[in-house]
Amino acid sequence: MKEQDMQSYNTWKNIGKPRSGKEFDDMRFDKLKYKALIKSKEQASVHQFLDSLNDALMNKDLTAFWNTWRSKFGKNKPSPVVDGHCDNKSIADYFASVFSSTSVPNSETRHAERFQKFKSSFAEYDHVDTCTNRINCELLDTCIAQLKNGKAPGHYGLTAEHIKFAHPILFVLLSLLFNMLYLYGTVPDAFGVGIAIPLVKKMDGDRTNSDNYRCITISPVISKIFEMVLMQIFSSQLQSDHLQYGFKRNSSCSQAIYALRTVVERHIKSGSTVTLCALYISKAFDRVDYFALLQLLLDRHRPNNFIAIFYNWFLKLTYMFAQQQPYPIPLQSVLV
Repeated sequence: MKEQDMQSYNTWKNIGKPRSGKEFDDMRFDKLKYKALIKSKEQASVHQFLDSLNDALMNKDLTAFWNTWRSKFGKNKPSPVVDGHCDNKSIADYFASVFSSTSVPNSETRHAERFQKFKSSFAEYDHVDTCTNRINCELLDTCIAQLKNGKAPGHYGLTAEHIKFAHPILFVLLSLLFNMLYLYGTVPDAFGVGIAIPLVKKMDGDRTNSDNYRCITISPVISKIFEMVLMQIFSSQLQSDHLQYGFKRNSSCSQAIYALRTVVERHIKSGSTVTLCALYISKAFDRVDYFALLQLLLDRHRPNNFIAIFYNWFLKLTYMFAQQQPYPIPLQSVLV
């Protein structure tokens, strides 16, 4: 079609571009026909894109969904220049300093007080869990089945697929390892190593500005399984307030907005005046002192083994910030 349009145009051009006649009519007809074909192809492409997204959602195939989405809108790639830093090592170090600065205690004095309080309380704490064989292959199989496929590997290159499709003897070995870790209240140093990845917040924002990035951390898959096992065992003992909506399974801002709208509408219908006050706390979760969290576990009389695991785990947290290749940066003494 394109060649036919170009041929009729060249013929019309070579005879002096007349404004009437057979050559003029052929040129206009081929031109309109070519434009109509382009428009129909564009519409078909849009429909195919939407159909692919719809099919992926209906089949609950998130991998296909995001592959289709990225084929249209591109990938979430960082800029080669961030706040004046150009080379990969410099950008990685700069990102590490930026995100580490948000993960420091609000008050060093208060942080030291919490540490001393927890240390003295934990030294006298006596609530040892005598059941040392809680973790079995059946529990491991349940937790491993919940791992999602297609996720990025951790620092040691292991993915969920390596565990799911491994020999069944691995489940036995992991159960023995996890029971030993729980018995002695400790974790390997490798459990604390994560890879931090910068992700663009706003695709249409300034990608050269570090404020337009958020950080996610990829943890080792074995540590994820151990964490899932602990949550499976102690989930009934780790209940949060019913008014908390964030950082909870099957809970989000949607429920909080719905609760707010319900309360406001009820008061408005009764003729009352409603005054709202909102507090924006930037990086609030990043600044939570984990000694305060551990103290809460002590106050709730959770097993000594369980608390010791997380105390040991928090002290070993480090991450490697990945721009093109990871660079080791130690974390501050707060939960991140």
